[in-house]
Amino acid sequence: MELNRPYFDKFYDVLKDMNTYLPFKYLQTFFRVLLPRMEVSDAHIVRLVELKLETADTQGPFGKVIQNGIESLLQSKNVREYARKHAAE
Repeated sequence: MELNRPYFDKFYDVLKDMNTYLPFKYLQTFFRVLLPRMEVSDAHIVRLVELKLETADTQGPFGKVIQNGIESLLQSKNVREYARKHAAE
């Protein structure tokens, strides 16, 4: 995990630029495959929310991809917290 963490920030850093120069289907694939789900933190969710707020068309394709990522990270976080809570019981 220590090797992967530095790339989490890089993932979020390149998304906005990728939206301007890549066809949507490539951006969508990049996002779905590389969205950091191994370790979900509030900071990751905040980064996506900030990116969505910076997006002019939040209901457009890019905004929807970002919203799906936010929901995916929130679901992963909730499931892990639930599993952790019930594993102790």
